[in-house]
Amino acid sequence: MVSAELSLLRTDHWKLVERVDNAGEELNEMGTSHRVQQTQLTHPIDRVQRLEHRAKGAEGRSRRNTIRIVGLSEADYTAAVQAKRASYTEVKKALRTAGIRYALLFPSKLKIMWDGHTHFCLCPEETWSWLETYRTGKDDQNLREPPPARRRKKRSCSGDRPLRDKVLGTTKTQASQGK
Repeated sequence: MVSAELSLLRTDHWKLVERVDNAGEELNEMGTSHRVQQTQLTHPIDRVQRLEHRAKGAEGRSRRNTIRIVGLSEADYTAAVQAKRASYTEVKKALRTAGIRYALLFPSKLKIMWDGHTHFCLCPEETWSWLETYRTGKDDQNLREPPPARRRKKRSCSGDRPLRDKVLGTTKTQASQGK
């Protein structure tokens, strides 16, 4: 259902959707009940695009249900969490004007995504220093590349593993080649 809604934006990047709440059962137009699931788009750029799309009169529909994507109200957080999240306001504006994608994670961690890399900031000051480094590095072409992301080892399927011959200590592929 959500993929049908998100395909309406027709962009070349993935949208991150967080589940907010399940509302009580409702009746749709046909009289059958279905469960409404409220979600939010994590990136403000995606939210703006979605609101522009909705303003054009387009409506997100799956096979039979209308999909509603809403923002999470700040009133759902405690006062301390709201204050921490509000401290990122100016930094978020600067990131938005620079065209850098970001997401404010719970409780107050900023996730910055650029050129296929990801960086997490725990306070606004750290984000400002990262942004200055990014700006100077972008102008001078001296921006340090982040360390490569850790990759999980690919697990092979049982059919991909060579079968050991207990007597000879060779694999079946080696034995069939005459080695």
